Amino acid sequence: MVKPLVATNVLTDFTSNKPSRNIGTQIIKNQSIVSYAQLKNLVLGLEKIFNFERRAFKETTGGRCDIQFGDSVYYTDSEEINDTTDALPNTVKGVSTKNTISLSKGKNGPGGFTAIFDLVTRIWP
Repeated sequence: MVKPLVATNVLTDFTSNKPSRNIGTQIIKNQSIVSYAQLKNLVLGLEKIFNFERRAFKETTGGRCDIQFGDSVYYTDSEEINDTTDALPNTVKGVSTKNTISLSKGKNGPGGFTAIFDLVTRIWP
């Protein structure tokens, strides 16, 4: 049994600089890391990517849609969004991080395609 290398984004000795709250861990497997110094450098670099503030939206729509994972899209919602993006009111520009498309048969009639999109946008300071 081989124990994998583990690192945190804490810069000093962990026993004297414990985090003040527990945060869900992110597991990343990288086959090319062979030393703790390489791993620590990777973790510190990824911290800025994983810790930026973001807003998430879940949009459900009927019918098929051509939005792919990673596509940049405009999302408009007059009740939930108070921002203006590219002169479009109540709109944010987000990225599709998860697409779930299902086909179902309705109980009282024909069913159809249902698409659920998870969209994420960055909150700019």
